[in-house]
Amino acid sequence: MEDRKFVFSVGCGDAWLSYSSITPIAMCTTREKAVDLIIQHAENNEIELSDYDIHNLMEIGQTQGKETNYIIDLIELDTLL
Repeated sequence: MEDRKFVFSVGCGDAWLSYSSITPIAMCTTREKAVDLIIQHAENNEIELSDYDIHNLMEIGQTQGKETNYIIDLIELDTLL
């Protein structure tokens, strides 16, 4: 039996994370790596992330209530969308 393969797609967008506003910034193998890269991206772009934002990224895969928000989507490879 073949193992299922997943990637984590990381993006940033507007306050509502509307689909058309999301800019892809990374593809990752783990949620932890996705959060690390978001932290790095935020620092490089002078975007403030609180401990609550990081908690939300780990728990629900997105930040909320900010001018620029981040989102993490879990994508299963080799499947139909």
